Amino acid sequence: LTTAMPSLVDMPDLLLELDQTATAAGVSIDSIAPGGTTASATGGYSTIEIGLNVTGNFYSLTDLLYRLRNLVYVRSGALQANGRIFSVNSVNLTPTNDVVTAEIGLTTYVYGAGTSTASTPTAPTATDTTTSDTTTTSSSGPSAAGATP
Repeated sequence: LTTAMPSLVDMPDLLLELDQTATAAGVSIDSIAPGGTTASATGGYSTIEIGLNVTGNFYSLTDLLYRLRNLVYVRSGALQANGRIFSVNSVNLTPTNDVVTAEIGLTTYVYGAGTSTASTPTAPTATDTTTSDTTTTSSSGPSAAGATP
């Protein structure tokens, strides 16, 4: 279960797994747009939305969708996980001669809160400080507990 639904986001591993799956299917990745982590309303897991743009022929694109769908499956009542679990939300195909471009919307899952240092980085809070001749300081935004602005 930890393979299918890890407890950490681990974005580098997620991107590597998508790249390896696309390469095995015979498609080339044009872009990957991972979204932020969203906690579920029922609790227990978080979701990550991913936008994936790939190019290949029709058969290689269907192979990619098949491979993404079968990274996690149930055989004889037991869960088999060869990678993360992905659910395909949308597929938009654009044919051009012998090449097809696909925009694929995916969701992957993280057990628990899904926070780690490898997840989407957050920018530090900016604090504006103005000092004049009378040494007045103003601060906008939150400050650390116990700190004097």
